[in-house]
Formats: sequence, structure tokens, C-alpha cells
Amino acid sequence: MTLAVQVQQLEKQVKRVERDLTKIRFALQGLKVRQHKTNLSALQKSIGAHLVSDQDPAQALMEMRRRNRQ
Repeated sequence: MTLAVQVQQLEKQVKRVERDLTKIRFALQGLKVRQHKTNLSALQKSIGAHLVSDQDPAQALMEMRRRNRQ
């Protein structure tokens, strides 16, 4: 094999790797998890709406979470 052929093969491999890395980068950008801040006032209002008389707020929150999972 001549030196020119080896260089061409290496260039093809580099281009292939660059293309694969670009695909991986775009796929990872699509998978990024966006952080959501909890809106505390909305959460308090929601818990308040679900509270029954003297029910414990923590217990009401757990019940709301169970309902959301189902």
C-alpha cells in the first residue's frame, strides 16, 4: 500500500468518526433533561385544595403523588 492510499483511508475514517460524533452530540442534546423549578406557591395552593379539615399536609401530598402515578 502506498502512503497516499493510507492517507486516504485515514481521512475516510476520520470523517466517519466526525459524522458519528456529530450524530451522538445531537442525540444527547435531545435527551438533556431540563430542570424544572417547583413553583412553591402553586404547590401550597394545590395541597391546600386537597386538604380535608384536619388532615396532615404531608399525607395529602403523598396521596396526590400516588394519584399522579396512576
